[in-house]
Amino acid sequence: MTRVVKEVFKRKPKSRWIFLTLTTKNTFTAKELSKELSAMTKAFREMCRRKAVQKNLLGFYRVTEITVNKENMSYNQHLHALLCVSSSYFKKDNYLNQESWTQLWKHHMKLDYVPVVNIQLVKPKKFKEKESDGLVSAVQETVKYESKSSDYITQDFELDKQVIADLSEALRGKRFSSSSGIIKKVQQELKLKDAEESDDLVNVDGEPNPEQFVEGEILARWHDDVGTYIVDN
Repeated sequence: MTRVVKEVFKRKPKSRWIFLTLTTKNTFTAKELSKELSAMTKAFREMCRRKAVQKNLLGFYRVTEITVNKENMSYNQHLHALLCVSSSYFKKDNYLNQESWTQLWKHHMKLDYVPVVNIQLVKPKKFKEKESDGLVSAVQETVKYESKSSDYITQDFELDKQVIADLSEALRGKRFSSSSGIIKKVQQELKLKDAEESDDLVNVDGEPNPEQFVEGEILARWHDDVGTYIVDN
């Protein structure tokens, strides 16, 4: 994304970037989580096609994040979207405030409650920082979301098995990121793939690091009871 953002900034120096977070109520089972993730992806796609959004949207980069509530072992699924918009977005007749985004998300998700939605402008942290470098730094902070094992490992083996089984089932066939517009165009022109599309999921940033490779063998066996592989000790 660093290379992409730098190139987009060169082509669209007056563009602005906003960070959108979209959530729904927690889910409790793999089936609920899978269904909700599919619904959220569809709703986001439909929302971005709305005239009110589309007329100022130059492109987006969307990622999915899932965390686990360790108190009730529910799943919190939400989308983070980096939106590249034209400067005209901030004109009175074009601007979408947080309430507008909330209503759009509620409508396309067909929710009977008001979801938590957050929208904020991405801007350099340092006032005197070179604008392009500052923007890239801000974007790097924005898109680094991921689900880490520390978010859901509880040290309770039975609970952890259930969580891993649920995530394995719910995330099967799901895409964790997508892009559109000028962002996708630049990705294609630079012949870049999303990390999850790459043949090499270790060295997604560039040249291989020899120190990462250690000669040896690890054996993992498939276990039907948890629906995943477990490494033999």
